[in-house]
Amino acid sequence: MTSTGRYLVAKDWVHCFVGSQKSYADWVLDLEGEVLVCDFPNCGGRRQALAARELACLQEDVEHNVLSSIAEGTFDAEDQGLRFADDLPSWARVRN
Repeated sequence: MTSTGRYLVAKDWVHCFVGSQKSYADWVLDLEGEVLVCDFPNCGGRRQALAARELACLQEDVEHNVLSSIAEGTFDAEDQGLRFADDLPSWARVRN
């Protein structure tokens, strides 16, 4: 993997939240801390912050599907529909 930014950005990431059907989420992963710093389910174009349980579920998904492949050296951002960025996207609001 060749990283070209501090952040990894996902738009319309397919995810099944705990107890839910398939949905889409937009998120930003801080590659330095390996944690999600911004996350939103994409509800018909509206963004809403995730509850703690949903965030934990999404973090686990990202760890399993992204961070593990980075560690294994098999990560391909484009193949997963992700992009690197030096700055947060304009829509991103960092979690407190």
